[in-house]
Amino acid sequence: MGIANLVYVLTPEAVIIGGGLSASSSYFFPSMTSEIEERVLFPSRRGLKILVAQLGNRAGMIGAARLAWQKLVYRTDGP
Repeated sequence: MGIANLVYVLTPEAVIIGGGLSASSSYFFPSMTSEIEERVLFPSRRGLKILVAQLGNRAGMIGAARLAWQKLVYRTDGP
């Protein structure tokens, strides 16, 4: 219901589910899709894509590693 409210207000092109929640997407995507169809008028959900993030549950770990890498590689040692 919360995602349906956000879709109604923001009218996004896509809703992308990531993190640990993405691992169980096959269980809740059908009910989430039906809630969106029931609660959101068609003009607000036209062309809406509901996707699972490609990185899934690893997104946070990969993001943290990239941030650490950037800090290490692009480190500026000031005077």
